[in-house]
Amino acid sequence: SLQFLYLTDNNIDYIPVPLPDSLRSIHLQRNNIQMMHEDTFCNLNDFNYIRNALEDIRLDGNPINLSKTPQAYICLPRIPVGNLV
Repeated sequence: SLQFLYLTDNNIDYIPVPLPDSLRSIHLQRNNIQMMHEDTFCNLNDFNYIRNALEDIRLDGNPINLSKTPQAYICLPRIPVGNLV
């Protein structure tokens, strides 16, 4: 099962979904990701859903403002690394 996904410097416009529950680390630095959907990381049908395995999310170097979609990562154990302003 997929645990690590490194897609840095690939000119990616969006985060590929669905992401496997086995994923522990996803690196998407320096791409062209401008937005994130509410269900990118979390299951909107299950508000008790926690994605415990995914501990390392790197979004720095993308033109995305993470503070615009806080519900997109509320189920994560850590806030993704990237722009919050």
